[in-house]
Amino acid sequence: MMLASQQQNPDGVFSDALIENQCLLQLWASHFQISALVSALIYELGKFPQVLAKLRSEQQEIKGEAVDLNAFTWEQLKQMVFLEAVIKETLRTSPPSSTANRRLTKSVVLDGMLYAKGCTVIAEPRLAHIMPEYFHQPELFEPERFLPPRNEGKMYEFIPFGGGVHACLGAQMAMTITKIFACHLIYLFDWQLTGEASFVQFPLKKIKNNYQINLQKR
Repeated sequence: MMLASQQQNPDGVFSDALIENQCLLQLWASHFQISALVSALIYELGKFPQVLAKLRSEQQEIKGEAVDLNAFTWEQLKQMVFLEAVIKETLRTSPPSSTANRRLTKSVVLDGMLYAKGCTVIAEPRLAHIMPEYFHQPELFEPERFLPPRNEGKMYEFIPFGGGVHACLGAQMAMTITKIFACHLIYLFDWQLTGEASFVQFPLKKIKNNYQINLQKR
């Protein structure tokens, strides 16, 4: 998409340097951030077996009597709304991305405060996602908050992938990869945690590499 836009408008925003940086960012994020998200998802499902059971019920309902229960179509993935809610709740409680910096191109007044042109504004998902005015009882792991009738996590309140014109280009890819991984995981395996996990908090929140789980094939 960026290459096509560059060809159509060589003097536009998609310079060679920007495209190169975006490619490197996507490679980095697809490895570290998706790995952190998947690890956190496994951990949360280990803590809340009732959520895992509900995911398996949803999967069985959608798959029905399919011949190959270990294969998932794109249409089936889209129907797994509770799975998407669980992934979103994992992103809310353990966002693998850290601060996003934005430099103001013009002065703005927000809630009575002047932010001058040239200032850098920092958005921090780990703070935004625990604000009780946006997320009811944010200390609880409740995937249902992202489903009707609650419908929490509105734009710029739920920011695991940032927002606006500079939102993460790989957001849909990250969600799709995690859905596919989760589908196979919950169908093929059972697992137990080995206690409370310790987390690295910066620059990315992720479970420390020495944490172990007991994994068994179903």
